[in-house]
Amino acid sequence: NYIWDVRTYANIHKYCEKCLATNSKECIANTNYRKVEYELKGNILYLIYSDCRNYKEKVTTERTKAALEFSKIPKMYEGKTWADYQITNDNNYAVAVAKGIVSGKCKGGYIFGTVGTGKTFLASLIAKDIIAQNKQVVFGSVPELMADLKNSFDKGTTKEILKRYIEADFLV
Repeated sequence: NYIWDVRTYANIHKYCEKCLATNSKECIANTNYRKVEYELKGNILYLIYSDCRNYKEKVTTERTKAALEFSKIPKMYEGKTWADYQITNDNNYAVAVAKGIVSGKCKGGYIFGTVGTGKTFLASLIAKDIIAQNKQVVFGSVPELMADLKNSFDKGTTKEILKRYIEADFLV
């Protein structure tokens, strides 16, 4: 009698048979393809899961797009990356704190400065990196929050507005 120790061996991202057959860049199976293979080593049975790479990328892209829309990051910053942000002697500490927030080493921060110093740009980079960690982000300013609340009184949507802010994993 053997006692089998079943463990997940790897989650290898391959292309499903339909994608391979058509050399497609997008998963034409359009379902969550998962192939399971087995490998026996000693008394350990390993399960090898293979997800279709095209499908996984498609789902990740759709999830990120929906999260960006929910977050309300200003459109002009949606395509921007850290490489686009100009680091100077005046903002290098703020950038270090921002990267600390994204990595979880810093629990929060307050961005301030004069008009045109890159506060919104930096905040949008933080928000996008947090979204990439599969967390829900709400992006905005205190005046925007107050305006949303004020408008919700007339429309009777105060609970929905508050829920959006309360249930977010991260406020920027």
